[in-house]
Amino acid sequence: MAKPEDSVVATLSKSADEARAWFNDNVRGQNDQVDQVLKQVDSGRAAVMEQAAIATKVASEQVEEAKTFVNKSAEVYKQYENLVFDHLQKGVYWSFSHPFAAGASSLLLLSVVAKGPRRFLVRNTVGRFWNEEALLSSAERRVEALRQDVGLLKQEREKLDERVNLGLVEFQSGYQKLRDAGARVSSLSRTVMKTENRAAGLKDDLRELPARQAIKLRADVATLEAEAHAYRKALEKRLASLARLQVPI
Repeated sequence: MAKPEDSVVATLSKSADEARAWFNDNVRGQNDQVDQVLKQVDSGRAAVMEQAAIATKVASEQVEEAKTFVNKSAEVYKQYENLVFDHLQKGVYWSFSHPFAAGASSLLLLSVVAKGPRRFLVRNTVGRFWNEEALLSSAERRVEALRQDVGLLKQEREKLDERVNLGLVEFQSGYQKLRDAGARVSSLSRTVMKTENRAAGLKDDLRELPARQAIKLRADVATLEAEAHAYRKALEKRLASLARLQVPI
């Protein structure tokens, strides 16, 4: 005839086996799922940061190109200005050899030497005799080149916008998944704590049984309790990492 202690031991053993199976099916599976969600969120955040870095780099390159264009334009203007006044200086020096042109030469020399009158003279005298057709052709070429550059920049910007938007969608999707996973982790942590408390109570009950089977079962329950405690700590660590990411739970 079976002893009452054996029946109690069998019942407690069955409870321990069920608890162990529950851990294997739920706690470990949820832990793996949280790992996957964290990887997705990290990937989405990395994509957003990458697109932001690319956009910043392109903007910096555009600014540098604009500065280069302005500097080159200033250099070209300076070259034309120097070329014109080289010819003017030669004419002024030649006029000194003619007595009747002495007064005019003085005025011209003053215009050549002084920076303000020099530019005024270019705009109002020499500039009027430049070849308008050549200037128009040069301007058209520059406008066309600028139009092409703007078109390329527009296409590049559209590509970057598309990539940034895609990264944001992935990030938002991962963020929502992370919130859902955080809620499950929080609920699971509370459940694990309850199971841990049940294991501790079961271990105390087994101490009251004198049967030999209870000794081995008590060791199994102690192992299960330690495993539950370790899982709860791991889940709390996950919750802390979510809190650092400012994910509401």
